[in-house]
Amino acid sequence: MRRSRAAAVGALTLSLALTMAACGGGSSGTEGSNEQPKTLTYWASNQGANLEVDKKVLQPELDKFEKETGIEVKLEVVPWADLLNRILTATTSGQGPDVLNIGNTWSASLQSSGALLPWDAKNFEAIGGKDRFVRSALGSTGVQGQDPAAVPLYSMAYALYYNKKMFADAGIEKPPATWEELAETGRKLSEDGKWGLGAEGSNLSNNIHQVFVLAKQHGADFFTPEGKADFTSDGAVAAVKQYVDLMAKDKIIAPGNAEYAQNQSLSDFAKDKTAMVLWQTASATFKTQGMNEDEWGVAPAPVQSGEPGQGTATNSMVAGINMAVFKNTKNIAGAKTFVKFMTSDEEQIILNKAYGSIPPVKAAQQDPAVDTPSLTVLRETLATRAAALPQVPEESQFETVVGTAVEELFADAGIEKPPATWEELAETGRKLSEAGKWGLGADGSNLSNNLHQVFVLAKQHGADFFTPDGKSDFTSDGAVAAVKQYVDLMAKDKIIAPGNAEYAQNQSLSDFAKDKTAMVLWQTASATFKTQGMNEDEWGVAPAPVQSGEPGQGTATNSMVAGINMAVFKNTKNIDGAKKFVKFMTSDEEQIILNKAYGSIPPVKAAQQDPAFDTPSLTVLRETLATSAAALPQVPEESQFETVVGTAVKELFADAAAGRPVTTESVRDKLEKAQQQMPKK
Repeated sequence: MRRSRAAAVGALTLSLALTMAACGGGSSGTEGSNEQPKTLTYWASNQGANLEVDKKVLQPELDKFEKETGIEVKLEVVPWADLLNRILTATTSGQGPDVLNIGNTWSASLQSSGALLPWDAKNFEAIGGKDRFVRSALGSTGVQGQDPAAVPLYSMAYALYYNKKMFADAGIEKPPATWEELAETGRKLSEDGKWGLGAEGSNLSNNIHQVFVLAKQHGADFFTPEGKADFTSDGAVAAVKQYVDLMAKDKIIAPGNAEYAQNQSLSDFAKDKTAMVLWQTASATFKTQGMNEDEWGVAPAPVQSGEPGQGTATNSMVAGINMAVFKNTKNIAGAKTFVKFMTSDEEQIILNKAYGSIPPVKAAQQDPAVDTPSLTVLRETLATRAAALPQVPEESQFETVVGTAVEELFADAGIEKPPATWEELAETGRKLSEAGKWGLGADGSNLSNNLHQVFVLAKQHGADFFTPDGKSDFTSDGAVAAVKQYVDLMAKDKIIAPGNAEYAQNQSLSDFAKDKTAMVLWQTASATFKTQGMNEDEWGVAPAPVQSGEPGQGTATNSMVAGINMAVFKNTKNIDGAKKFVKFMTSDEEQIILNKAYGSIPPVKAAQQDPAFDTPSLTVLRETLATSAAALPQVPEESQFETVVGTAVKELFADAAAGRPVTTESVRDKLEKAQQQMPKK
């Protein structure tokens, strides 16, 4: 998959950057200068619901700092997806900010670069002293025994957030305390398009946080006491499997969450689409998304059994944000003054209250603003049952490579196999239709394609659009049911994007190639996908759906006999040449060349034996033609049939796209009008 290859490249980039940084690419051992005493640049991490929220929170405080000191702070809020790479680039180039936020788990990795100011006793004294900070927060500021590489700014811990209304509607009285209870509760809540648990399967850091805690609960660590990577111990493997199995086995996480990386699971929670999330200090985000504080509850994250505590009863990593200073700053005095300001009691209360996090400064924790039920759970978790991620130089690489492994496993877990029946197609499509992506593509204004789909569905409903003596019969119960079932994929099942009602030029294939649509029902689409930049291993081909059972003849038909024929006008002035041209085009050699180019199947027997047509895709199509396809009616009025019935389906798709009801009666009415346009017999 393209996503997996990109992740692997990212892991390699990080590895190289860290190696270069460790070799002294950052800066010298001296502190910076005071050449530019009136300005500072500051990279803040994205703590709010979006970047604009962070700017609204931070800018007034930066203005206050400028008023007090005369130092202008130039703010940039950096998304989490970019932050670590931006920092690593800065450590090697020397072109970074003066002050920056870092994930506390990166402290040891960035410390090894030598680019950050060490917070020795003198520097801590300049900001009010080291003993102002909570011990657990200081434990994630760098390698033990060395001067910290950063100062704690925001403290966080993981907890289980649950939607009170969804719990009450399902008759669930209390949040789960163990993983077994979580799976059981999640199954009760996973129905009617809603899901028990949300996750961010493409958020590498979040993946690591979850499996690190689970590994602790399984008695394992991802590093040995000597600091060597140990990712394949039984406990580590069990931890990763248990987390991914919440989607793969327990089916309580929506498959679409495998793609989430930008807090979409929190949005789903706020919209009553997901009943639970395991998150750090999510309250502020829920408020910005319109929830009232009495609409969610907070409970300790699950353990394997018993009560949360230390060792195998750990239920959170020590989460948080640290503040660091680049040693090569041209305003070292201003940078320290800014860190002192941001970690002052007053600012700690303001900032952590805004973000719903916990102040790592002891005095600020005494403020009533921090004494909420939500934060009480988080404070107790940090104090009694949280463990720091490994403070080793390779920690950021660890997050990347193991986080990517979990991401890929989530991608594999999302959908196990293609649907074989229309019911399965609708169910699978609903799982895939979220976050601006859709389960199925269609060309709703393509009259021929419309006709082909409803012809097959009519066969499956035991109907034909023509009687045995060639009279049109568009309004039989089976024909009406066929058209309604096809249009209902948009109108009722909501797995086709409304905009597809206007598609007529293969746009659904373009959407598929751009990862906007997960499935299409099409004839020999492989060549088109290749021309649109897809590799052949990026799509699969399966038989088109049936109502039940296996494809075959009669009501188990799953395709019309599609193809292109070659004809000669009788009045041609070169009849011999025309026949020779047809002979040439249908020769074994040309049949192989042409059908290979178009991804179609040669109708010439000998050409079908060529290895070029022995691909998985074409094998499915060959078997379909041989065993479960039916020819469209071979009647003189066939082209009119395609036009009038294809148009009826097009108009019904337009109704569905506009939100107008598509009923059995409205379908029958459209087909009646179509039949009236056919020649009378």
